[in-house]
Amino acid sequence: MDVKLKVIVHEAEEGGYWAEVPALPGCFTQGETKAELRRNIQEAVDLYLETRASQHRTRNNAKATSKTPATSKPAPRKAASTRKP
Repeated sequence: MDVKLKVIVHEAEEGGYWAEVPALPGCFTQGETKAELRRNIQEAVDLYLETRASQHRTRNNAKATSKTPATSKPAPRKAASTRKP
């Protein structure tokens, strides 16, 4: 599946470039050349989306587990003895 995302490219003060993807908060990378930057941003987006998908699966599994009724019951407690020695 091809997804198109807006990428903003900036020239770094120290040389090279850095880029950010506004639709994916915290998704940014850098590269010495535009070609390297392009590869790095593709990898950053892929990792971001894989992480989000994994977190979504984990949350769904946790919800399913928490809704599962308990199948084992605790053992009944013994009544205290009322006999006198």
